[in-house]
Amino acid sequence: MTTRVSMAISTLGRPSLSALLQSLVSQDTKPYEVAIADQGPEGYVQSLVEPFTSELHIVVVPSPRGVSVGRNIAARALSDCDVIYFTDDDCMLAPDAVALAAAEVRNGTDICTGRVVSSLGERGQSTASARQQLDRRTVWSASLEPNMIFAAATFRRLGGFDERLGIGAPTPWQSGEGTEIMIRAIDAGMSVVHTPELVVYEASPAITLSELSLKTRRYARGTGRVYAMHYSVWTHLWVVGRPAAGALLRILQGRAGESRLLLNACIGRLSSLPSRFVVHRGHESRPK
Repeated sequence: MTTRVSMAISTLGRPSLSALLQSLVSQDTKPYEVAIADQGPEGYVQSLVEPFTSELHIVVVPSPRGVSVGRNIAARALSDCDVIYFTDDDCMLAPDAVALAAAEVRNGTDICTGRVVSSLGERGQSTASARQQLDRRTVWSASLEPNMIFAAATFRRLGGFDERLGIGAPTPWQSGEGTEIMIRAIDAGMSVVHTPELVVYEASPAITLSELSLKTRRYARGTGRVYAMHYSVWTHLWVVGRPAAGALLRILQGRAGESRLLLNACIGRLSSLPSRFVVHRGHESRPK
């Protein structure tokens, strides 16, 4: 029986969406369906999609801003499928990615992430050379949203991404949505894995140290929020203190640029400590 893999994509209408769609046309196994949450200028995304509609079944749906909102809307727009594959509009899939995603879910995987490779290097910190089962500790190095697949039933059971997290969310917490949903799955006893064979390629323009420092602090707020939601205060303080110690060490070594990045990571994570006292219904599961 064929395992139906569908794509869910949130886009602001970047021209790079065309390259992503071309990579889907070139798959060894084409996706069953492609749902695109349109957060771009009116009519522009549809114009990018039009050349590919003879080769792919594409559904474009309007969406408010926010990557987590967009991903959830795109997933809900899909018809019946077995696997939901999330990627970003500035990525391209390796030719075997859809086939590998189908095989993972057929083998009982609930969530799987893979590698995200760009001209600036590889995202994440996972050094695993083979497929590995993830836990609450190792999930942090392997939760890469541009290359994340779900068994469709698993995604529905988890209720989707937390829309208070991620780029464009109406909160200070501009990252962490992928890690957060994977932690919920791990806590529920689901099979969450990382496999280096599953690869997407990301367009990553060079940025200045100042821009990277601001991005690091913004993303670190999201990291801190996920620790506030799912970990003890002592673990949260540990992940605040670790980059602070690293920043001090880099200063003593004369590595000012690296020190600046680590200091911004510390400040961002620290700024999310008060969110431990923010009461939300939903996904918190931290130890008492």
